[in-house]
Amino acid sequence: MKKNLWAVMVVVLVALVFMGCTSSKAVEEPKGPVIIGAEGQRQPDWVQATPKNADVHYETGYAKLSNKANSIKRANADAKEKISQWINTTVDSVVVNYTSDMGSGSDLQALEAYESISRQTSN
Repeated sequence: MKKNLWAVMVVVLVALVFMGCTSSKAVEEPKGPVIIGAEGQRQPDWVQATPKNADVHYETGYAKLSNKANSIKRANADAKEKISQWINTTVDSVVVNYTSDMGSGSDLQALEAYESISRQTSN
């Protein structure tokens, strides 16, 4: 009886080992170009192509400025501008970036300024 129990346990153990060694399904390669963001992560599909839906309107904004925070602010302003065009609202916005590097040798100074002014009026 003990020999039968050991034989069954060995068969089950061998079966589990073989099931654990099976390969997983092949990962499907993404269609189109793969866009890698600043953080080194793959960006979602809507970065390349804006989604379409009958119930919801989507817009995306883009900006590449001196730093991430200013880029995000400008991209938001760009998306708002596109939305305002869609709903026929006027958005007046001004974004000013100013950078000044001065000095020489080890005595370097940098000055950066960012200004954003926005006015929205509905038609």
